[in-house]
Amino acid sequence: MKASIETRSFPIVCVACEKPFTWSDLEVLVLGDLDRNKDEDSEKLQSLSDASLAYFVERHGDLYKHCITPDCRGLHCVTADAGLGKCSLCGRVQCTRCGKEEHESITCEEYARLRVDADESVRKWIQEDQARRRICPNINCQTVIEKLEGCNHMQCLRCKQHFCWICMFSAAESNEVYAHMDAVHGGSGADMHDLMDEMGNDPLIRELNERQYPALLLDERFNFGEEAGFWVMPDEDTDDEAQALILDDDQDFHFF
Repeated sequence: MKASIETRSFPIVCVACEKPFTWSDLEVLVLGDLDRNKDEDSEKLQSLSDASLAYFVERHGDLYKHCITPDCRGLHCVTADAGLGKCSLCGRVQCTRCGKEEHESITCEEYARLRVDADESVRKWIQEDQARRRICPNINCQTVIEKLEGCNHMQCLRCKQHFCWICMFSAAESNEVYAHMDAVHGGSGADMHDLMDEMGNDPLIRELNERQYPALLLDERFNFGEEAGFWVMPDEDTDDEAQALILDDDQDFHFF
């Protein structure tokens, strides 16, 4: 019997009469007498159960598939058309046609190809939302980048390359990208209120403000984003141009 279980040779037959054992026969042979320790029954039958289940699926793989959850012994019926089914034992949802993870948006064949081809999988993910997903323009980097909010100036966290999100123009410095966006796209595409909030969270600008107006930062009524507008936005009552803040290589601030 041990050899039959290890080699998955089923049905297990009696060596004397060559008739197959029933499950109740096997239980008696494996578990022993009625005065046995019944707490160990499931453990003793586990190898037999696993082997018989594996044998059954091997013989009927076109009709049944294993649940994809590791160590789950659940089975599901194979369907001709792709659909979703839930394992009756562990509750895992999977495709009833190919037996893989759920993939409602693509066919079973596409999903199988994406699992093998990582590059194709990334391309598919980018194509699903091209407005927010791109690849770093640095040919030596090619990191996948997802843009959630903010202006169209982007910087790759891996290679530090600056680039324009609209046309992927790239440069070593951010000011080159901003100049490009102003000249070609008519601006950075940032909402002014979002820009003010972003500037308010900038550690360098906050350091400047702390040096010049330390008392204001202790006042709960002080809103740095609103105050920043006084020196980056034109005065609505005058024709004066906006004051610009410049940070030079020595980390000094200048207004003009």
